[in-house]
Amino acid sequence: MGTPQEPPRAIGPYEVLSRLGEGAGGGVYLVRRAGLERALALEVLPPGLDAEGVARVRRAAQAASRVDHPAVARVLDAGEEPGRAWLVAEHVPGPTLEARLARGPLPPAEAARVVAAVAEAVEAAHAAGVVHGGLGARCVVLDARDGRPKLTGLARAHDPATARPGAAPEQVRGEPATPGADVYALGALLHEALTGRPPFGGGGADDLARQILAGRPAPPRAARPELDPALEAVCLGAMARDPGARPPSAGALARALAPFAGAA
Repeated sequence: MGTPQEPPRAIGPYEVLSRLGEGAGGGVYLVRRAGLERALALEVLPPGLDAEGVARVRRAAQAASRVDHPAVARVLDAGEEPGRAWLVAEHVPGPTLEARLARGPLPPAEAARVVAAVAEAVEAAHAAGVVHGGLGARCVVLDARDGRPKLTGLARAHDPATARPGAAPEQVRGEPATPGADVYALGALLHEALTGRPPFGGGGADDLARQILAGRPAPPRAARPELDPALEAVCLGAMARDPGARPPSAGALARALAPFAGAA
């Protein structure tokens, strides 16, 4: 598959122009297909997918391709060849939110605006029958052209029992991802945007799983006492351990964030 210094020349019908970075399972490449002028983003999926796994990815990509929202990077294609499978999506130039937060938290109003926009994108995905299931700061790209967030990763396959930042308690227990799990992940995303770090972490996977299942994230105001308590309440409400105590939809969470998304 090549190395970061020497990307493959082609993946399936796509000419590889450069390597963009690392995805969940392999490299992410800037590619072009003959007859198309615009460059696209191709992500190599985790190795070892069997025939059913590849078919599942194709079904997910087909469903994700129906999600049409300005804050969603459109899924355009899926394919496989011996030894690897891939997804192709709209290329959004710009850093991920994860990269931006490595420099520190966002101003509160900006954090509310970014997460509200992502929540609206997630609501559009849910309306199309698509659950993200793996939402996190690395799935949000800040478009270099206008600074607006774009959601990626709608067609990825995620291991439901894997403890990771943003995973809901029910996912850590091995239950399938639901819209409610995406609402939880949006709350975790808001927590990270406000504080500059994920709400749980600092240990290995087992420790992370225990923290998530305990359902007691540190209040954002512990890191930033100047934050509006009402904004903190929205954040922690979205991260409620009980799915029934969270906002009823991603759209409802976006609306709850609207009062905090004024001028920074």
